[in-house]
Amino acid sequence: MNILSYTREKIIKVYWKIWQPYYSLKNILRKIKWFIQRGHRGYADCELWSIDLYLSGWLPSAIRKMRDKSDAWPIELACESISRGNSQKRNNKPLTRQQEERLNKEWKRILTKIARGFECSNWLCYNHLEELAVAKVSGDSKRIKRYKLKEKIYRKVSRRGLKLFAKWFLALWA
Repeated sequence: MNILSYTREKIIKVYWKIWQPYYSLKNILRKIKWFIQRGHRGYADCELWSIDLYLSGWLPSAIRKMRDKSDAWPIELACESISRGNSQKRNNKPLTRQQEERLNKEWKRILTKIARGFECSNWLCYNHLEELAVAKVSGDSKRIKRYKLKEKIYRKVSRRGLKLFAKWFLALWA
């Protein structure tokens, strides 16, 4: 029997039976390599093509976990609060318990905004093009307007969160 008489499906099945073990082994070896790279340097080669998506994927949960587990706040926040006049002038006096609680709440609020900013960035990297395509294909003008409003809000929240991240980057310790 001639190979040309096989149907397309049979050819694909035969081809896949030949290729699949090699592909699976190659894929497993690649995943092992990426696992070692993550352990060694904190990221793998596969994440470099879209590092924004990679970071915005895990940073929000890490920041939220830090917010929930830590009662510390950066000293710069206290200095900034004092310079704004929201607090009494210290004159080398320790902060009162009420001032510390207020600073702790403010720090947790800042961390929440940073996490939300990264979540919105993740949506902008990953989901927004799919939603736009669906909205345009459907031809529904209300859906397109909702999408544009959502995108505008997410961009604003993302920008605000990333500005706070840049401002407080050196204070992100637990």
